[in-house]
Amino acid sequence: MIRFAPSTKSGATHSRHGISSAGFEKREKPILTDEHEATQKFSSKTGTTFTQTKKLEKDANFFLSNNKGIAIVFSPHMGELPPHSEIPITVMVYNNVCGRFEDKVISEVRGLEPMEFPVSIAIKGSPVEIPGSQVGMSYSEAIPLLPMPMQVVKT
Repeated sequence: MIRFAPSTKSGATHSRHGISSAGFEKREKPILTDEHEATQKFSSKTGTTFTQTKKLEKDANFFLSNNKGIAIVFSPHMGELPPHSEIPITVMVYNNVCGRFEDKVISEVRGLEPMEFPVSIAIKGSPVEIPGSQVGMSYSEAIPLLPMPMQVVKT
């Protein structure tokens, strides 16, 4: 029989399967949780790539949720522009259809007339959706790769 020393925190004794566990309080919170994922992200190169891919998938699902097939996202989409200064703007295009798309982007700066910029995007090919857990998928590159093996045909 295994016995534990009495604790000063609690005088309670719980017995389970003939093992005395004096001084141990019942655990209300599970030992294994995912709380650490909010603060302790993957730090390896593969883990970082995986995290970026998951974020990209989440963003694409969000921006394409209106079922338009394409979304053009500017970051930052608003902010302060001091006089005689420049701010780089990142443009991301999310799509799940192919084709030619034309639209106008309107830039509004307080005190100035709105400026229109034409946008023309041509997306060729068929979008392929491959689950992230696909066997053989390689996340070691900036763009995930799924190498297709060669098949030998009977000659």
